[in-house]
Amino acid sequence: MRAPTFARSVVLSVVTLFALALPSAAQAGWSGQTSTLTAVIITSTSCPTSTTCVQINTSGKVQYTTNGGTTWTASPAAGLAGTTYGMDCPSTTLCFATAVSGNIYKSTDLGVSWTTVSTGTPALYGIACPSTSICYAVAGTGAVRKTTDGGSTWPVGSTQTAGAGMFSVSCPSTTICYGITAAGAIYKKQAANDTWSQVATAAQISDVISPYTQTLSCPSLLVCYVGGTDGTIAKTSNGGSSWSNLTSGTTPDIYALSCSSDTRCIAVGVAGQSSFTDDGGASWATAATGSAAAMYSLTWAGTGAAYAGDAVGKPYLYAAPQPPDASLDVDAALLPGSLSFIDATPGNLTFPSTALTNADQTVTAAQPITVADATGSGSGWSISVTSTTLTNGSRTLSNNATTILAAPTIACKASTTCTTAVNSVTYPFTLPAGASAPTAQKVYNAAVNTGLGAQTVTPTWRLAVPATTYTGTYTSTWTFSLTSGP
Repeated sequence: MRAPTFARSVVLSVVTLFALALPSAAQAGWSGQTSTLTAVIITSTSCPTSTTCVQINTSGKVQYTTNGGTTWTASPAAGLAGTTYGMDCPSTTLCFATAVSGNIYKSTDLGVSWTTVSTGTPALYGIACPSTSICYAVAGTGAVRKTTDGGSTWPVGSTQTAGAGMFSVSCPSTTICYGITAAGAIYKKQAANDTWSQVATAAQISDVISPYTQTLSCPSLLVCYVGGTDGTIAKTSNGGSSWSNLTSGTTPDIYALSCSSDTRCIAVGVAGQSSFTDDGGASWATAATGSAAAMYSLTWAGTGAAYAGDAVGKPYLYAAPQPPDASLDVDAALLPGSLSFIDATPGNLTFPSTALTNADQTVTAAQPITVADATGSGSGWSISVTSTTLTNGSRTLSNNATTILAAPTIACKASTTCTTAVNSVTYPFTLPAGASAPTAQKVYNAAVNTGLGAQTVTPTWRLAVPATTYTGTYTSTWTFSLTSGP
């Protein structure tokens, strides 16, 4: 038999509107935390992760947190020898600290224990480690010590003259660093070598410099911010070629400044005042830190929070503001597809060859029919079929010979999703047949809001073969139609 197929398409237009809302904004603010360091200036804070931070004071005492400041733990060590000012932790297993004695110390356990990795003069102040292998320590005499092996060695050959003593250093990469002098001049180390050149004069930068201020922050190769007197902040966006003065919104001197990106910075200083920008310094929001003391130490832990330390040894957490709520209308145009038979179905059906006996027989054959409803209408669909009489020359089989005894099986096409058709056709079903194909009859359907997607209907056809049937090959033409609606 031959079973040609044809399909009827259904075309509908659908436009879906979704309303999306961003998370509610969180209010920025400061909160004081319980300290193990008391009555001494916290000179440096370093946070290798968003929840892990280490602080050191001028006496070389250390405290650390691994839970975002919920608790701070004091280092059991007696403290580092001499006055300490600088510290940087490029990872949770590596920290370096600098001392006025000229020593550089290394810790692999968040400051619980320290080893001396370099000694000598001059006095060292700021330190920056852009990686776990490379660090730069600056001195008040203009010398710069550098390690390229994770602090194991600080060879003499890595000492450069910057032209003036530097107290603070910031390195946005392993090859480019910026440093600030006691007079407020800015020096830059170029990528090609270890030569430092001046990129800003003290007249351009109104800065407040002491051994324990950290007023310089360079979040990227070209962008740096410097905090100064009376709340002034200077910024470069071209690697130091030019500088512009910004208004921080506060008048107290700035002692520490940190930027998590080119646009997000926070500054602290005298009398516990702070200024925050999220637009590259175009505007600043001021807030009281909650401390009556000055703050000399500040760093971001990720982009959502910053940690600071004040002059009496107490840590503070700053929660940065989140973007305000925004409602967005998003239009998604879902274009309709068609309703069709796919995968070359229905295909030709061949019943198995059967040897005649003196008894009536029944032979069966399964016929997969895959329907794809991509209209998106939920209208449902129906499959109808008709046929010509099974004929062998002048011999024929009964026009009622072919039936379906039970409801066909239904399953989503492999690797696709579908809304399984709900069928209302009753069985047994007799295939219409005649010398000329009669009116097609519904053999399977999908109720409204079912049958979406691609799914395979598999009826099992039964052919009645009477004992009186003549031998030969009988053929018939079956015509299937697929229409919208159940």
